[in-house]
Amino acid sequence: MILARKQVDYNLPPETVQTPASLSPKKTFHRLPIKRKLALVAMVLCCFVMGIMVAFYYAQVAYLGYKIDTLQHKIVDLRLESHNLDREITQITSLAQIEAIAKEELGMIRPNSEKVVAVAAISFPEKSLAPNQHQQTGDTSMPEEAEKQQVPRNEIIQAFAEMVGR
Repeated sequence: MILARKQVDYNLPPETVQTPASLSPKKTFHRLPIKRKLALVAMVLCCFVMGIMVAFYYAQVAYLGYKIDTLQHKIVDLRLESHNLDREITQITSLAQIEAIAKEELGMIRPNSEKVVAVAAISFPEKSLAPNQHQQTGDTSMPEEAEKQQVPRNEIIQAFAEMVGR
């Protein structure tokens, strides 16, 4: 035979009759300990700061990429300008361009072969000493070789030297 156990009385709260005001559910807040609140606030702040740092680094990378792109465009422009300037230099320094500028802007004309005066160049041999070197050594007389090799001066060169001397 099976017998049922005797029921043990549990400590249950007494049943109360609910009034209409007490029918709405009450929200009960459990207060967290201060340490848990501080830890939660610290975690939120840490996440916020990390988000700001990530955004800052992405912005910095984007800015540097923009600067690199801008500088590359400047390099291309400068290379193009340099190439154009080199082309201008070669055009300006060409003999045909120099002759055209001399004729048009400066009013120069091509000389006739009749009016050209040839000037002879004076060359001294390397062995002979110049007159100022004789004065430094104390020798006042010129060597006989230098006297023989002296060429009379051209009148045009003398006139030019006098004009420059004035």
